[in-house]
Amino acid sequence: MKKQILFVIGLFLISNIINAQKKINYKNFVKILDSNKIYVKHGFFSEEGKVIDTLGNNLVKGNIVVESYNNGVITINNGKKNYLYDFNTKKPIPLGKYIRCSSFKNKIAFVIKEREISTQYGNKTKREIYAIDRKGKKLFKLPTNASSEFKLYGFFNEGLIYVPIIHYRGLSKYYTYSYFNIKGKEVIKLSEHFYNVSDFSNGLARVLVKTDEGPRYGYINTKGDLVIEAKFSEKPSYFSDSLAIVETRSHRFGYIDTKGNVVIKPKYFFTTGFYKGKAIIKTEKFEKYKMINKRGQTVKVFNNVYKFIYNKWGSEKKNVLIKEIIDSKIIKATLNVRDAPVLIDNNENVINNLKTLKIFSIYKGLMLYNDKGVMGVMNKKMKKLVEYDKNSF
Repeated sequence: MKKQILFVIGLFLISNIINAQKKINYKNFVKILDSNKIYVKHGFFSEEGKVIDTLGNNLVKGNIVVESYNNGVITINNGKKNYLYDFNTKKPIPLGKYIRCSSFKNKIAFVIKEREISTQYGNKTKREIYAIDRKGKKLFKLPTNASSEFKLYGFFNEGLIYVPIIHYRGLSKYYTYSYFNIKGKEVIKLSEHFYNVSDFSNGLARVLVKTDEGPRYGYINTKGDLVIEAKFSEKPSYFSDSLAIVETRSHRFGYIDTKGNVVIKPKYFFTTGFYKGKAIIKTEKFEKYKMINKRGQTVKVFNNVYKFIYNKWGSEKKNVLIKEIIDSKIIKATLNVRDAPVLIDNNENVINNLKTLKIFSIYKGLMLYNDKGVMGVMNKKMKKLVEYDKNSF
């Protein structure tokens, strides 16, 4: 009997050790990179930091500055130049004489190479932009007048990426946009009448077009054809679950399908994008939130959306703003526009304790939180995984 009791106690202690969160000496949890990588810093004014996993282990040697992350590769700045590190091979990607690189976009990154050329006016620096793979191998070269501002590039959504192309008219500089496929072929070349573009979603990309009535939004297909007329004065959303949110000049929201047909009339004060056939709307500012299907039919009314405010904050009444559907069971909301997220389930129960725990970032199944001034990361089941050790020196 005594052995059985000791065995049970041992299992209990092991269970507690396994379930306890890891304490680390990093105060500032900066960003979730993916489901098992978090960028942290020693303090809020630190320049350098570490990339850790959900067990608190360091994944890259030395102190680094992470500029971006995509598809398992981070762009690192070590103070002198930036370089790439591949978590799959656990090795830096050789860049040779390239002076700058972008983050990876669908296993492709862009790098800049400079070389001196001789002209009749003396030596001149020529800048070239190449696409490389994860081994640092050149894949293709962008046009010589492609912008070197990688932050202006799109992503390889649905196999296409947009790149701004620089032009000059006299001393005036302006941009046009071209879409390239993963082989470097320029498949869409837009004129200067297209002010702005976006990535593709459900086979369509939102564009801002110069018209006789002024700038208007529409959508192009993967051939560059304007298949949804540029008639929207307010910026519509990306297509999500085959529907996009459109807004009237009187700031009423509705939905269109991929053919441009209005499938749910713009009559709402607030809308979210569709997720697995469901969206959340609000007809008027002080009315209740509702969940609708793609026919615009109400499938749920949030009758008690204020009840947890009363329960958690006493008699103080605050406005609850629903933001988006995280997944089929979790809804992200805030108390006010600038407040940290509040998570509620479909039964309107609060998932996080508002008095102490504030969640400020949700991504890839992880959440960054601040609990009484202590930052950390937890999963969607609210289990704390890694947390700052406030008692460390």
